[in-house]
Amino acid sequence: MGNGIHLLNNPRLLERIKLKQQETFDCQVALVHKRRRAVFAQIRKVTANREEKGHGEENEFKNWDARQCSDYLQYKKFDTDGAMPKNVGPLRARCKEVMGRVSPTVSPHTSDDEASMGKENENCVVQTDMRELSEAI
Repeated sequence: MGNGIHLLNNPRLLERIKLKQQETFDCQVALVHKRRRAVFAQIRKVTANREEKGHGEENEFKNWDARQCSDYLQYKKFDTDGAMPKNVGPLRARCKEVMGRVSPTVSPHTSDDEASMGKENENCVVQTDMRELSEAI
């Protein structure tokens, strides 16, 4: 033990390894849930904006204010996008640019599209392949 050599079938060592794996897995699941809550928050904001002011795509965002445009841009944002404009005019122009993009929550499968992502699905458990995660750990 003094030279760092351990028995790999030592119950104390195995318990510590399992504990560390479980902690890592729990952190990954928490991160997935956090991201999912953020996506649902963006969907709720855009839905509320559309109910209040109508679809921006139909009226070219003319009656949307800066906050509503920035909510829409956050929803449609890609990692490669530049900085978000601050003023209403450039925000509306950027909204027009990105309105043709597919929404981040849209899937080619109809069961996973935006319409099926209502408040009732918000707390769904994320299904994952446990072997894949355990191999990554």
